[in-house]
Amino acid sequence: MLRGAGLAAVVIGRDGEFSGHEGGVGESWPSHCEGLIGVSPKLFLRINRFQNALAQIKQQGYDKLSDVAFDNDYADQSHFLRDFQAFTGLAPFQYLKRTREVVANFS
Repeated sequence: MLRGAGLAAVVIGRDGEFSGHEGGVGESWPSHCEGLIGVSPKLFLRINRFQNALAQIKQQGYDKLSDVAFDNDYADQSHFLRDFQAFTGLAPFQYLKRTREVVANFS
Protein backbone atom coordinates (compact mmCIF):
# COMPACT_ATOMS: atom_id res chain seq x y z
CA MET A 1 0.00 0.00 0.00
CA LEU A 2 1.11 3.51 -0.74
CA ARG A 3 -0.97 5.38 1.79
CA GLY A 4 1.61 8.17 2.12
CA ALA A 5 1.02 9.06 -1.52
CA GLY A 6 -2.74 9.09 -1.07
CA LEU A 7 -3.18 5.74 -2.78
CA ALA A 8 -4.83 2.54 -1.67
CA ALA A 9 -4.17 -1.08 -2.50
CA VAL A 10 -4.89 -1.71 -6.15
CA VAL A 11 -4.89 -4.80 -8.31
CA ILE A 12 -4.17 -4.18 -11.98
CA GLY A 13 -5.37 -6.83 -14.39
CA ARG A 14 -3.63 -7.76 -17.64
CA ASP A 15 -6.16 -5.70 -19.53
CA GLY A 16 -5.21 -2.60 -17.54
CA GLU A 17 -8.43 -2.57 -15.55
CA PHE A 18 -8.32 -1.84 -11.85
CA SER A 19 -10.00 -3.58 -8.97
CA GLY A 20 -9.69 -3.72 -5.23
CA HIS A 21 -9.23 -0.01 -4.69
CA GLU A 22 -10.13 1.55 -1.36
CA GLY A 23 -10.47 4.98 0.07
CA GLY A 24 -13.00 6.45 -2.34
CA VAL A 25 -10.61 6.88 -5.26
CA GLY A 26 -13.33 5.45 -7.50
CA GLU A 27 -13.55 6.30 -11.18
CA SER A 28 -10.86 8.95 -10.91
CA TRP A 29 -8.18 6.35 -10.19
CA PRO A 30 -6.82 6.14 -13.78
CA SER A 31 -6.46 9.91 -14.01
CA HIS A 32 -5.01 9.99 -10.48
CA CYS A 33 -2.49 7.34 -11.51
CA GLU A 34 -1.65 9.26 -14.68
CA GLY A 35 -0.95 12.33 -12.58
CA LEU A 36 1.48 10.36 -10.42
CA ILE A 37 3.44 8.47 -13.08
CA GLY A 38 2.86 10.65 -16.14
CA VAL A 39 1.23 8.04 -18.37
CA SER A 40 -2.08 6.22 -18.40
CA PRO A 41 -2.26 2.90 -16.54
CA LYS A 42 -2.71 0.99 -19.81
CA LEU A 43 0.33 2.65 -21.37
CA PHE A 44 2.33 1.92 -18.23
CA LEU A 45 1.41 -1.77 -18.54
CA ARG A 46 2.34 -1.76 -22.28
CA ILE A 47 5.72 -0.21 -21.50
CA ASN A 48 6.35 -2.71 -18.71
CA ARG A 49 5.42 -5.68 -20.91
CA PHE A 50 7.63 -4.36 -23.72
CA GLN A 51 10.58 -3.85 -21.35
CA ASN A 52 10.21 -7.45 -20.18
CA ALA A 53 10.13 -8.69 -23.79
CA LEU A 54 13.17 -6.58 -24.69
CA ALA A 55 15.08 -7.97 -21.69
CA GLN A 56 14.25 -11.49 -22.86
CA ILE A 57 15.55 -10.66 -26.35
CA LYS A 58 18.75 -9.12 -24.96
CA GLN A 59 19.37 -12.24 -22.86
CA GLN A 60 18.70 -14.40 -25.94
CA GLY A 61 16.13 -16.36 -23.94
CA TYR A 62 14.04 -17.50 -26.89
CA ASP A 63 14.07 -19.70 -29.97
CA LYS A 64 11.59 -17.69 -32.07
CA LEU A 65 10.15 -14.21 -31.69
CA SER A 66 6.74 -15.79 -31.30
CA ASP A 67 8.12 -17.34 -28.08
CA VAL A 68 8.88 -13.83 -26.80
CA ALA A 69 5.36 -12.70 -27.68
CA PHE A 70 3.80 -15.69 -25.94
CA ASP A 71 6.05 -15.49 -22.86
CA ASN A 72 5.12 -11.84 -22.34
CA ASP A 73 1.36 -12.23 -22.74
CA TYR A 74 0.95 -10.59 -26.13
CA ALA A 75 -2.23 -11.69 -27.88
CA ASP A 76 -0.20 -12.82 -30.90
CA GLN A 77 3.07 -12.14 -32.70
CA SER A 78 1.64 -9.26 -34.74
CA HIS A 79 0.56 -7.54 -31.51
CA PHE A 80 4.14 -7.86 -30.24
CA LEU A 81 5.56 -6.57 -33.54
CA ARG A 82 3.29 -3.50 -33.44
CA ASP A 83 4.40 -2.64 -29.89
CA PHE A 84 8.05 -3.25 -30.76
CA GLN A 85 7.81 -0.92 -33.76
CA ALA A 86 5.93 1.70 -31.72
CA PHE A 87 8.51 1.78 -28.92
CA THR A 88 11.74 1.40 -30.91
CA GLY A 89 10.91 2.59 -34.41
CA LEU A 90 12.35 -0.68 -35.70
CA ALA A 91 11.15 -4.18 -36.42
CA PRO A 92 12.69 -6.76 -34.05
CA PHE A 93 14.98 -8.16 -36.75
CA GLN A 94 16.23 -4.66 -37.60
CA TYR A 95 16.86 -4.05 -33.90
CA LEU A 96 18.82 -7.30 -33.57
CA LYS A 97 20.85 -6.55 -36.69
CA ARG A 98 21.79 -3.07 -35.47
CA THR A 99 22.62 -4.36 -32.01
CA ARG A 100 24.94 -7.00 -33.47
CA GLU A 101 26.61 -4.40 -35.72
CA VAL A 102 27.29 -2.10 -32.77
CA VAL A 103 28.73 -4.96 -30.70
CA ALA A 104 30.91 -6.05 -33.65
CA ASN A 105 32.28 -2.52 -33.95
CA PHE A 106 33.45 -2.62 -30.33
CA SER A 107 35.00 -6.09 -30.57
